[in-house]
Amino acid sequence: MESFIALAKSGRNDWWRYALSLALILFMWLIVGSVPFALVVLANHGMPFAWQGEPAVSGPLSGLDLVLTFYVPVAFSFIALLAGIVISVKFIHGRTLHSLITPAPKINPKRIVTGFGIFLAFNIIANAVSFILEPSAFALTLEPARLLLFAPIYLLLTAVQTTTEEMLFRGYVLQGLGNALKRPIFSAFLSSFLFMLVHLGNPEMSNGVLLAAAYYFCVGFWLCLVTLKDGTNELAIGGHAANNMFILFLNYKNSALEMIPSVFKMTETGAADMALSLGLFIIMGAAAYLLLFRASWGSTRRPRPA
Repeated sequence: MESFIALAKSGRNDWWRYALSLALILFMWLIVGSVPFALVVLANHGMPFAWQGEPAVSGPLSGLDLVLTFYVPVAFSFIALLAGIVISVKFIHGRTLHSLITPAPKINPKRIVTGFGIFLAFNIIANAVSFILEPSAFALTLEPARLLLFAPIYLLLTAVQTTTEEMLFRGYVLQGLGNALKRPIFSAFLSSFLFMLVHLGNPEMSNGVLLAAAYYFCVGFWLCLVTLKDGTNELAIGGHAANNMFILFLNYKNSALEMIPSVFKMTETGAADMALSLGLFIIMGAAAYLLLFRASWGSTRRPRPA
């Protein structure tokens, strides 16, 4: 736990460096990152698709797939976010980017795959339970050509998005708060609260704001606890990627990524579904934590400092 937090001390930690870095990160994420989507709107002379109750504007881009006119431009914001993190960590704090992930000399791909497998299992079990309880809510939506065309784009951009978010929330923010407050668990709480806040604008909030917010907080908190216990961010990186990439198999109505093609789609969602997902995640998260860190075959490795 302390070894991961201590990585913040490998760089310069004056308060103004954090203030400057956070301002730069937010500027890159929210301002620079919004430029591609703004260009889409300008090129089309308005929204090329229906937006918040407003009809689509007929223009040069109005006939293109939503993946191209919405998802790809919006996903660029995470590339801009990554650039902000790189500049902040390397040039303002004087640290290596590697220190946001592990104190070991090299990143361990096996831990990333383990995290991926855990969250993949979470999704399979949770949705299997949902299917058993309400099979009529699931529909086959497979469009083979569209899925094959856009899946590689989605997988690549999702890997960038989820890895960048983990480097920010379970790396930079968690380490910075832990170093300043000297209370790792409280730092995990604050980091998870911030993770929840940035997701409050997602369409999933229509399934119950408190339940959806609690779900995002619990996911963030579980990833923080695993990161602190394991001493690396590798499990969290793999887990977050699996969670978002599962959309290619099963998408959801009112999802932030509803435009992404998938094999199946859950066409009916609501507060009950969100409550079920939250309850199942808490149960499975507790079980996975015990298996990872208490069973002899899953004990955490102690990374050697770089």
